[in-house]
Amino acid sequence: MNPDLALQILAAILPVVMQQFGGKAQDAAQVADAMVTIAQKSALAYQQQTGRPLDPTLILQEAGV
Repeated sequence: MNPDLALQILAAILPVVMQQFGGKAQDAAQVADAMVTIAQKSALAYQQQTGRPLDPTLILQEAGV
């Protein structure tokens, strides 16, 4: 994985982690934006690693959801 892309993913994760552990409170829209960014960057990392776009059928839904 491209180190710059990995750092971008970590930077997107940080606000979500901070909220979960009592850091700066954020509204739901900011957390949702962060989660979308994480998903987009992760899909890009997958594509760069494999040379193929992410296949949505590889993403399994959690049981009971």
